[in-house]
Parts: sequence; structure tokens; C-alpha cells
Amino acid sequence: MIKFILMASVIIFNLTAQSVVQTDAHTYIVGKKEGNILILDRESQKSKIIVTEGELGPMLIHGDYGYVTWTKDSEKKLYDSKVIVIDLRTNTPVKLDRKFEFITNGQSLFMAIHGDVGYVLNPYYHTVTMIDLNKNTVIKTVDVDSQPQHMVFYGDLGYVMNTESNTVSILDLMTNTVIKSISVARSPVQMVIHEDLGYVVNSYSNNVSVIDLKTNTVIQTIAVGDFPLSMVIHGDIGYVVNRSSKNISVLDLKTNTNIKTIAVGYAEYMVIHDDFGYVAGGPKVFLIDLKTNTVIGTRSISSDMDINFSDTDIYFGTKKLAPLLLFLISLNDGRHKLRGLLEIVLN
Repeated sequence: MIKFILMASVIIFNLTAQSVVQTDAHTYIVGKKEGNILILDRESQKSKIIVTEGELGPMLIHGDYGYVTWTKDSEKKLYDSKVIVIDLRTNTPVKLDRKFEFITNGQSLFMAIHGDVGYVLNPYYHTVTMIDLNKNTVIKTVDVDSQPQHMVFYGDLGYVMNTESNTVSILDLMTNTVIKSISVARSPVQMVIHEDLGYVVNSYSNNVSVIDLKTNTVIQTIAVGDFPLSMVIHGDIGYVVNRSSKNISVLDLKTNTNIKTIAVGYAEYMVIHDDFGYVAGGPKVFLIDLKTNTVIGTRSISSDMDINFSDTDIYFGTKKLAPLLLFLISLNDGRHKLRGLLEIVLN
């Protein structure tokens, strides 16, 4: 049963939000742990649920299709991970062949899209599978180093972070072949690109490796806080979120130096809109003015939270509690005010 209650300033529903994406007609909210995808009609607010009974990754959109990675840890199933493809015209899953299913021993897949090709990273078998998104067919699978977890693109090259081998595999996207492996520090989990440089966040070594993307060599290492998990860029400034030290390292990307530390809670990532940064840290959401790199406001919450954007709102969704509190903050007036409430009770 789905129950809608229009009230004041919160959305409540039983999903741990993994991602929020929008098309012209619908909003798609992916429930990570429950394996449910909530589809809201943006005009009528009528809804539909796609139930998968597994753990879901973020939803990516290409053309008329949405792509979500799915994982279920089960000793009885030979295939415990797959890519779910949703036809956005009918909001129904597409039946695919078994090439979209993977043995991962319960580990989560990661998917990235470049042009008309989807790249699916399998950390268990240390591979990348390429999918033709126009035909929804598998092109090929290539081997990379151990435990691929994240992938970004620069020109005609793809960069895969391998957390166990402490390397970055480089793929030639024209031939879909691995052309080089770069050694970085311990447990690279993410790479972001600024101009001709790649910044690799290394969780276990508490630093960021800087890669010259013209030569594909490491040219510098920047020390940050304890157990960094992610990095975002705003202008010529990089923000590294350090989970264990509960702070954000501010990097000057012109000089590649650590210039400041901002205290926040036990956070995993930061999102940026205009000149503001939003960090969900433990029991609070921190609002950071990126012009001064200072915390200018906080809001107490009841649990760790995920943060997602639609085109008009910011969604703050609790990770652990049910029902989930999903706060909508309007981006149109720039005043960061909570607005709207829709309670959705799923039975």
C-alpha cells in the first residue's frame, strides 16, 4: 500500500535513498538496501514501485533507458549481481540475456557511461564489461587489476581505480583495451579530473595522488585527513571528505597544496550547488559557504544521511532509519528553505 499525506517540509518513505534522478515526466528514487525503485509522476504525484529484492547502485540514464546495478549475496545463486535495465517510456524492466548477470560473491558492481557504451566493473573477477547502450548487448569483457571500484573518463581514455592492487588501469575507449597500469598509494577509491590532472583519493594512505593525464604519470602526492573517501571540485579548489578525522581537506589545485581543514561530522561525501557545499555528517547536515570555506549553518537530523539533487531541489535521505526522512530544499530562491512534504508508507 502507498499512502500520500501532504504536510509541511519533509518526505517520508521506507527506502534508504541511493540516488535521485529525473526525466521530464518522472522522478526516480532508488532504495539501496531494500532493492526498490520508487517512481513518482512529477505532475500527478502518482507512484509506482519496482521491487528487486537486492541491493541497488545509483541509477544512470541513457536515452530511453535507465541502468541500475543489483547485488544479492546468496550462496545458492550462481549469479548474484546484474544490471537492471528499465524502459523509461513504460517504467518497466527489460528482459535481458544472462550476459548482464555476473558472479561477484556478493560484492557490488559499479557502472559508468561514456558515449553510447556502459562500463560495468566487477570487483570479484577484476574485469570491466562493455555494454552497447543502443542495443543493450554486451560488447566484450577485459581484465584489469584487483578490485576495480570506480571509473572516470578523459578524452578517449578510461581510468579504473583498483583498490586491492593500488593501481589505476587505463583503457583505450576506441579499442576497449587496457594500455597501461599506474601505481598509486593504498586503496584508491575515486578519481576526479581538473584540467589535465587526475586526483586519486587513496583511503588507506590518507592522501591524494596527482596524475598528469598527458603523460599518465604520478607527479605529486598531497596529504589529507584520515580515511578520505571522496573528492569534489569547485573552481580551482578541491574538497576531500575524510571520514575518520571528521573533516574536509581544502586543496588549492593551482599549487596542489592542502590549505585548510573544515570540521564536519562522520561524513563520506560532499555535494555542491552554486557556491554552497552540503555535507551529511553524523547527526547533522553542514552547509558550507564555498566563497569563504566556512560552515555557515547546520541542521540536526536523526541519522547518517545521503544527499542527492534533482533539477529544482536537494534531497537529504536517511541511510539507516525507516521510515526515511527525505528533506526537500528549494534551489530556486537560494535561501535553503525546507519545502513540501509527502509521506509515502510502503506495506
